Amino acid sequence: MGDALLFATMCLVGLPVEVQVKDGSVYSGIFYTARFDKGFGIVLKKARMIQKGKCSANLDKETLVETLVVLSGDLVQVVAKVGHSTRPFPC
Repeated sequence: MGDALLFATMCLVGLPVEVQVKDGSVYSGIFYTARFDKGFGIVLKKARMIQKGKCSANLDKETLVETLVVLSGDLVQVVAKVGHSTRPFPC
């Protein structure tokens, strides 16, 4: 893994993000941590499905999930939702 990806990932910790997975579902939550060995996976806290994809998920849209783990094989993209706020961007 490159230093730039590691740095960018660390800057996301604690920020609200949206995560798209392979079936097209999109989850919103707080970026908690990432896994760098055996691929790139992430963990969200206080996650909710905000867009349902093609596959049937075992949770309903808008159901709060305390901890959501997205493995590298399912991950399509992570979008940070950084806008105007009182908290400055950490990096």
